[in-house]
Amino acid sequence: MYECQQKSATTWGSHLYMLLPALTYSAGAILEIGVGHNSSILMNTFSLYAGRRYLMVEEDKAWLHEMRIILPKNPHREMILHPLDDPAPYENERWGLAFVDGPYGPKRRIPIAAGPVKDCARYVLFHDTSREWRTGALRETIEKNYKYFYHFNYAAPNTTIASNFSPVDWIKPFVEAYKMDPKDHV
Repeated sequence: MYECQQKSATTWGSHLYMLLPALTYSAGAILEIGVGHNSSILMNTFSLYAGRRYLMVEEDKAWLHEMRIILPKNPHREMILHPLDDPAPYENERWGLAFVDGPYGPKRRIPIAAGPVKDCARYVLFHDTSREWRTGALRETIEKNYKYFYHFNYAAPNTTIASNFSPVDWIKPFVEAYKMDPKDHV
């Protein structure tokens, strides 16, 4: 278990520090639970050029429609309008990487973290975990349900990676450079 401490960086798309290495390190199909501009664009492009299956699950019809408009066509991608906390579209498949996003709230990441995704995805990346991590609820859920995890909170909103199958310490070199004082960056 590892934790990277937050200093001062705050950015939209803070999950990209971990998402890009996770996409390149993992193998197999990609699952996105709750779609978003930064993540969906990156995963769609990665899936398209890597030839990896990509399933997008979203419960907001307008938001999913917007993604259909802005994302380039991808024969490896499937978009499903479905409640985020219902694992039916993905629980019986194996995923190399699952990315969990969506609106903040106790009905989101915590039940998803404790649900079937923990058993069907090699790596699970939870975005926007700041509030749920500070209250302890998400941390307790991840500690109880996953063998390995790493919480990156240098850039806000925070991102956490977890796995029951493989250690996640391989991601540390990719993200810990951002722990440096900004004046040390060239």
